[in-house]
Amino acid sequence: MKTKGLDGTMHDAWYIEKDGTVHAYHLQQGDKMLPLGHISSDDLINWRHHKSILPPLTDDSIPDDYYEKWTGCTFSLPDKEGYAIYYTMLAKDHNQSIGMAVTNDLETVSEYNGKPVLKPDPKLFLARENIEKYPGAIVDCRDMLVVYLEEEELYYGYFAASAHCIRECPVGVVAAARSKDMINWEDQSIVFVPEQNGVIEVPDVFFLEDKWYLTFLSGANYAGRAVCSDDYVNSCTMYAVSESPLGPFVAGNGNILIGGTAMSGYSCRSVELDSKRYVLHVDRAFGGNQVSLPKELKVSNGKLRAMYTPLLEKLRSKPLAPDELKLIPNSFAWQTYGGAFTKTADGFSAKTNDCDYQAGIFSQSAKALEMDVAIKVNAFGAGIVLRGCAGGKNLLHFISVEPQKQRIILLKGHLFEYLCAREYPFISGHEYRLRVIAVDGVLEVYVNDELLIQHGAEMTGEEQAGLFCDRGTAEFTGINLYDLEIKNFNY
Repeated sequence: MKTKGLDGTMHDAWYIEKDGTVHAYHLQQGDKMLPLGHISSDDLINWRHHKSILPPLTDDSIPDDYYEKWTGCTFSLPDKEGYAIYYTMLAKDHNQSIGMAVTNDLETVSEYNGKPVLKPDPKLFLARENIEKYPGAIVDCRDMLVVYLEEEELYYGYFAASAHCIRECPVGVVAAARSKDMINWEDQSIVFVPEQNGVIEVPDVFFLEDKWYLTFLSGANYAGRAVCSDDYVNSCTMYAVSESPLGPFVAGNGNILIGGTAMSGYSCRSVELDSKRYVLHVDRAFGGNQVSLPKELKVSNGKLRAMYTPLLEKLRSKPLAPDELKLIPNSFAWQTYGGAFTKTADGFSAKTNDCDYQAGIFSQSAKALEMDVAIKVNAFGAGIVLRGCAGGKNLLHFISVEPQKQRIILLKGHLFEYLCAREYPFISGHEYRLRVIAVDGVLEVYVNDELLIQHGAEMTGEEQAGLFCDRGTAEFTGINLYDLEIKNFNY
C-alpha cells in the first residue's frame, strides 16, 4: 500500500489512467541521482512496482541539458497510439527547460531527440537570453502539465516559470503554451501571478463543476511569508480559479487545499478514475517520503476541498469494538487524573476539572488504525488521543478540536508539544465528525470528511486510540474503530 523509491526516498509524483489502471512516475533522488520511479495501481491504494525509466545522464560527453530529470507529466499522444512523458531538463548550471520521451506501453521509454521541446519566451520570462541581468538567478521552466481542449483541438501545456515583466524582481508564475502536436509549443502566456515574488512548483490544472482550477505548491520558504491564508500553515498546496483554461486564475481567501508544516504533505497532482477526480500527494512520513492515500476533490461551499473517499474503506481488515475507556494519568510520573468519562447509551461524556484535562484509551491495538467519532465540545478542547505502546514506549498524540481558538491542533506528549494546526470555524456545542487515520508514520485528520491535517508522526507498530477532554465537558457518540491492513512495497 505504501511505497518508497529505490533508496527509500520519494519526491514529486504524477499520474495517468490507462484502461482502469493508474500509472505514476516519481522522482526518487536521495544522496545520488536516480532514474524516475514507475508504479501502478487499480485502486489508488495498493501499488505495484515497475522498472525505473529515464536515468540521469552524467557522462562528460553528454550536453548539459541532459544531466538530470525532474518533475513533469504523462499524456496520450494525438494518435492515441502512445504517450508523451514530459520532464524538467536540469542542466549542470541548474537552468531548466522541458524535455520529452515517448512510450507505447508506459514501460519501454525512448528519448525524443528534438529536446528541449519547450523553453521560456525571453520576452516574458527569465531565459538564457536574459539571465545575465539577474545575478544568481536561474532559468525556471519546469513541472509541465498538459490538458487537451477538445473543442479547440489544442493541447495546453502549463509550466512554472519566472516572469521579469511584472514587478521589479523576478516573479514566480504559472505559464501556458499551446500546441497541436504536443511537440511544437507556441503562444506562451502568463495565466497566474501570485501575491508573493518567489517560485511556484508542481502546477496542476483541471475542470471541475463548471470551473477551471489551478493548484500549486507554495509557502513561506517560497518568498511568501504571509502567502498562506491560514496563520498556522507555512507550507501548502494552494488553488486558484478561472472561467477559462488560459486564466487569469485568481486565488481567493481560504484557498489552501492541503497545508501544514515542513512535515506535512506536498507535491499534489490529481487523476480521474471511475469518473471521479482524486488528489494524491507525497507524504513526509516519519521514516521516509511515501505516496499518500487518495482524497476525492470536491467543491464545498464554493471552496475546493480534499475529502475522505470511501476507497479507503478497503484498508479496513476488521472493526474493533470500542470497550471501556482506561484513564491515562495526566502526569508523566504520578498517577494523577483531571476528570472522568461516563458511559452513555451511544458513547461517552467527559467532564474535567477547570484547569485540567483527561484522556482515556480503548484496549484494542493495531499496527495501523482508523477512528471516527461525532463530538460536541463545551470545553477548551476535545478530540481523539493516539498512543503508540510497542517497545516499551508511551507515545501520545492529541487531536484537539478547540472552538475558542477556531482551530484543530495536533499535539504530542504530556507537554502538549505543538506539531501543526489548521484554522476551522468550530462552534461550541455543535456536532462535528472527527476522523483520524494512523498509517505507517503519517496521521491524517478529517473534520466532516474534509482533510485538514496530514503530518508525519512517530509510530511504534502497536497503536491504540481513545478520547480526551481539555478543561470542560464534551460528548462523544457514534464511535467507530478499525484495524487497517498495511502492505509496504519497496523496490
